[in-house]
Amino acid sequence: MKIVKINNGLGNQMFQYAFLFALRRKYNEKIKLDILDFKHDKKYGYELERVFNLKEDIINEFTRKYFLKIKTNNILSFFTKNKLSLYIEENRPKYLYNIDLFKKKNISYYIGNFQSYL
Repeated sequence: MKIVKINNGLGNQMFQYAFLFALRRKYNEKIKLDILDFKHDKKYGYELERVFNLKEDIINEFTRKYFLKIKTNNILSFFTKNKLSLYIEENRPKYLYNIDLFKKKNISYYIGNFQSYL
């Protein structure tokens, strides 16, 4: 299972969903959304279902905690015991396409905006 975190406003949510869609086409596997941050976000809400009527599988708090326990300070880290990995898009120039995201099959949880003109 792969998970893509959805956050911020509608524009970023659309980029994140496009990335999810590309992953789904590439790997032909189930990909779920993490929208749990919207519970506490007073500025933004989850807009993809309201605006585009998208019905997706959403993870629960337990699943999120399980996946996020592998988080480190590295951009890409591996928790090899359970074959889980986490990708965090940070410290990268904006709008820079990262082909490695589609080469590494073992990434399980993605956090980022995934904005690119490509």
